Amino acid sequence: NPVKEHYLLENEGTKLRIETSLDTALQSYILKLLHRSRTFQAAVVVLRPNTGQILAMASYDKNGTGEKENLCLKANYPAASLFKIVSAAAAIEACGFTPDRPAVFRGQEHTLYRSQLNPDRGRYSRKTSFRKAFSGSINPVFGIIGIYDLGRESMTEYANKFLFNQAIRFDLPVAMSRIRIPEDDFGLAEIASGFNKRTLISPLHAL
Repeated sequence: NPVKEHYLLENEGTKLRIETSLDTALQSYILKLLHRSRTFQAAVVVLRPNTGQILAMASYDKNGTGEKENLCLKANYPAASLFKIVSAAAAIEACGFTPDRPAVFRGQEHTLYRSQLNPDRGRYSRKTSFRKAFSGSINPVFGIIGIYDLGRESMTEYANKFLFNQAIRFDLPVAMSRIRIPEDDFGLAEIASGFNKRTLISPLHAL
């Protein structure tokens, strides 16, 4: 069915006009792009930043799944490094981090090994700033923050603030984004850096 900006309904003799925030031209354009693409599966959500209104919400599956159910509402997708936003917010609000705060890590930026999670400076340490660690998505820095600065309690608190493990109020049913904060240090490092496939989120929530 074509997307409309408003729908006329009748409920027990009362006629209703339902208006949406959808930009029909944008929605149609995105759908055409998805159908012409070679992607196996995709979900696209566009919102107006100052109000949160949904301007477009489209999904595509080459097997036709996207036409029967909107993949934007399913929470089957790893949050991955998007979760660094949650960790960064917690570090700033709960721990007083500033953008220029120094950060030290070892090894490569986008790996996460136990040997990289020593917060002390050593021969093979690399120095950066919290700002650059966030913009560069440096896993070991956020792993260290998760273990030594945030801990399980703060991680749980801020995951809740960002609406994980709870229903999101929306006009359509949105699957719940899931996270489990582990007890062990390396598990905390994985969660804080987003270096895992267990933290799940919906495209709508991710936006």
